[in-house]
Formats: sequence, structure tokens, C-alpha cells
Amino acid sequence: MRRTLGAVGALALLAVGVVACSSPSVSDAQLGFTVTEGLLLVSAADPTVGTVILSSTAGNCRAFQEGAAFSQIVPSDFLTFALESLAPDLSLLPLSAGTYAIEIPSATGPLDAGLYAASTEYETTSCDTLSATGANSGDLTIEPFSTDGGAGSNATFTVIFGYNRFRGAYPLTTCVVPVDGGTIDAGVCLPPGYH
Repeated sequence: MRRTLGAVGALALLAVGVVACSSPSVSDAQLGFTVTEGLLLVSAADPTVGTVILSSTAGNCRAFQEGAAFSQIVPSDFLTFALESLAPDLSLLPLSAGTYAIEIPSATGPLDAGLYAASTEYETTSCDTLSATGANSGDLTIEPFSTDGGAGSNATFTVIFGYNRFRGAYPLTTCVVPVDGGTIDAGVCLPPGYH
């Protein structure tokens, strides 16, 4: 005897098939640029502030120390990780070595205590022309580091932008932004490796 699916069973199979076909999976991809410099940008005034910057150009520490924005170092590409360390009471702690979870802030409430990062990729093509894309998930591990200028460390990351997963491991050099770090006027373009 032959069994039939019936209308409900056929609709259920069709729905599963549509979901299976419309849910793309995450796949490995290559960064759209070659990383030539890795910086760990830290603040001399605030030990809770730091950013890992992987860039397509080298020699950018001085520009950041003088207050340059990503959009002012042209042409360059940057993969950045803004770092945050939260205590159990959700106050900020000094940055430390460890694995930072890349999280999109929750609309339903604050994050738990731990190490977090927000990852953004910037592309500059002309002065103040900036294209920025944020990551949805991943992690960044930073080996023990010193906040002394010129000190070395390493960073390893896996980051997902949309359905593309990027992985890498790069050396970092600590770049300290002084307490009196300036602000370069908007509209001023700096060449990579500005001196």
C-alpha cells in the first residue's frame, strides 16, 4: 500500500527545502589587502582604551599619535579591533592579553563581564572618502603585551563579515597615543608613513 504525504506534509517539506536553499553558509575568504603593519594603539591617559590596527600601509603610528582619523591616511585599508574589558560590575578594566569576543551589542541588555572587541574594516580612497564595514562575530587573541611604545606582541583573529570568515595572525607593535595627542584638521590628507 502506498502512503501519500498529504497537503500539510508536502508544505512542510517545501518549507524545509526553501530554508535549506536560502541559508548560505559561512565560507573562508582572504582579506582584500595585504597586511604590512600591525599596531596595538594604546592611550597614555587611559589604560582601558586600545585598538588593534592591521593596515595595508606601514609607518602610521605617528599619524595616529597626532590625532589622525582612518579617513585621513590615504590610500590605506585597515582592519581594526576596538578593545574593551568589562569587570563583573560592568565597569571598564585596563586592557589585558587574552581572547576578545567580537560582539554586536545586544538590544536586550548589557554584555556580561569579559573581553570584547568591535571589528571594523576601513577603506580610504581619497581624503575623507571612507568606506566602513562592521563584523558580526568572531574573536581576537592578543598575546601578553607591554604598553611601552615600540614593544612587541602578536594577534590572532577569526572574524566574520556577513558570510565571509577571515583568519590571520600578525605581529603587533605598541603605539602610545600621548595625553596631549593632537587633532589633525578634518580635510587634511596624510600619506601612509606620514613623517
